[in-house]
Amino acid sequence: MKRLLLDLLFILVLINLSLSIKAQPFLLDSTFVQVDVLTDSVDIPWEILWGADNYLWITDGPNIKRIDPISGVSSTIYNKPGYNGLGMVLHPNFLVTSEVFIVYDTTNYYNSGMLCELYKYSYSFSGDSLYNETFILSYPHSGEHSGGRLAIASDGKLMLTTADFWFNAPLSDSLKGKILRINLDGTIPSDNPSYFPTKESLKNILAANVYTSLVFCTVVL
Repeated sequence: MKRLLLDLLFILVLINLSLSIKAQPFLLDSTFVQVDVLTDSVDIPWEILWGADNYLWITDGPNIKRIDPISGVSSTIYNKPGYNGLGMVLHPNFLVTSEVFIVYDTTNYYNSGMLCELYKYSYSFSGDSLYNETFILSYPHSGEHSGGRLAIASDGKLMLTTADFWFNAPLSDSLKGKILRINLDGTIPSDNPSYFPTKESLKNILAANVYTSLVFCTVVL
């Protein structure tokens, strides 16, 4: 009984703290931080990017959304019914080359899909929409372990994580459990490692023996 009362007290303290944080600024180290709700119009925000256009870009289930960080106004700029958006990255020179790369799971969220697909789109600033969908590649996965993180390295190459290496040997004939390295036009870089020199479809592999990558970052050396 004493433990139950302590647990209830702890929950009440957390609720009170949460309400107080939303109501007023709080001190984080030496900086005052104000917490506000920008929007509640998202369901599954898997990827959240700050774009070069100073908007938030979000993959949200079958929807790709773009949100004004000042007003909170949200627009759905693309919808792919039956798919679940995962990783997304914008072209490093987006204001000039308005290309967007997106990984989708080919089924609804947590619905035992077994295949992910990578696409490239163009973005229309005047129409606030994605168009010119271009398929780049697909890779298998198991259940909800789908990888799908994207980044563009300092050398301009697109990096993509897959998942579930234990279902296959680390260097098996599969894209599971790998990090892929691809040119922005979807072709394979000539300086990639040659794990499978006789198989063109596997020459995009940069590294193997990857479990389920949830974070991906690049470092400029």
